[in-house]
Amino acid sequence: MIENFGGIIKLNRQQEGLTLKYIKHETGISQGHLSRIENNKEKISYKNAKLIFDVMGIPITEEDLNEQFEKDFMSFYLDVIYLRDYSVSFKKIKSYHQYIRSSFSYIKYILAHMIYDTLIGEKNISKKYVFIKEYFDYLEDYQCQLYYDYMGGYYYMNEYYLEALNNYKIALKYGGNLYSESMLYFHIGATQIYEGANFDALKYTEKARTLFAQTVNLKRIVSANFNIARILYRNGDFKEFERISINCIQAYKELNMKMNIVYTYNNLIWGYVRSEKYEKVFEYCDEALELEFNKHCIYFYMSVAAYKLNQIDKAREYIKLARETMDEPTKYMETMIKAYQIYLSNANDERKEKHLLKVYEASKKTNDQDLEKFTLELLCDFYDKSNNFEKRLKYISIYVDILNKQKKSYV
Repeated sequence: MIENFGGIIKLNRQQEGLTLKYIKHETGISQGHLSRIENNKEKISYKNAKLIFDVMGIPITEEDLNEQFEKDFMSFYLDVIYLRDYSVSFKKIKSYHQYIRSSFSYIKYILAHMIYDTLIGEKNISKKYVFIKEYFDYLEDYQCQLYYDYMGGYYYMNEYYLEALNNYKIALKYGGNLYSESMLYFHIGATQIYEGANFDALKYTEKARTLFAQTVNLKRIVSANFNIARILYRNGDFKEFERISINCIQAYKELNMKMNIVYTYNNLIWGYVRSEKYEKVFEYCDEALELEFNKHCIYFYMSVAAYKLNQIDKAREYIKLARETMDEPTKYMETMIKAYQIYLSNANDERKEKHLLKVYEASKKTNDQDLEKFTLELLCDFYDKSNNFEKRLKYISIYVDILNKQKKSYV
């Protein structure tokens, strides 16, 4: 007898636009019995299930295909967490489509779709796949955990961090396997960074790193270390931040993870800017610029460092290059580069103030307190030079409030 199969029948019947009355007429199974089956109040034999699906024109698979699908589902997920080419294994799952619509693995097939769509940045994931929750009876615990983990991932990638954390917390209630739990802890830690909860971010990220070590997932171990470095930077431990970041760059080179090298250089050089090690900003710039990505960020950091070292002409040269090399910048960075170029120019004070205030508003939307602090420092510097001490005092007060909030989240 097939248990908990009614929801699958109901889902397919509704998608085919068929009524219970029609199914009854074609199969001879009473309408009441069909209703109880769909609501999982009665079990159904394989024979009757096949009759129903034959009417809907949908083939029903045998158990051996389900077993193979389970293996292919896990292969797909392992490719995801080990940062391999998961598109290849997903194509394998897609090949089951004509057979799997009515099998035990139907909802797992949809779950694989959800994971893939989340990873490639599809929109409206939360609305498109919310119905999966109604069919958790067909999923193993680790797959229920995956549902909430990747629903959280959708919100995370769209910068709805509170919603992301809510989904991650629900996911924790399910007993996942070693792989699903390792990724869940990693995702929670990454989200806590953006929430400014440094203590929790470090706790969850270190837990993820421990689990990644148990699964010998070298790429994810380095990614966890990268996030730990970010947390240490936010806590003011620049020495350890620098050490771990440099180690991550070397590890990413050995693993041939080019974009991760770019992001780590970006974080390291920005860390030097924020820790006022302006001479060190230029130490890694040539290597970072050779990578062809995020050049606008590197040139911007070089401009800030040159300005702080009182090399005004060089600062203007670098910010011009930053403007010229902008390649899909974040909204904040685009606004920041334009404003900083005006800030370094001979524009009048009214124009400079207008653009700096625009950047300040953009910084608040990033939910990144370090960017907001940097922008406030520029504003205070501007008001100091323009002798507007009243406004300078106003923004210093805001800056101090941010510092006090950060202290509460320090490890």
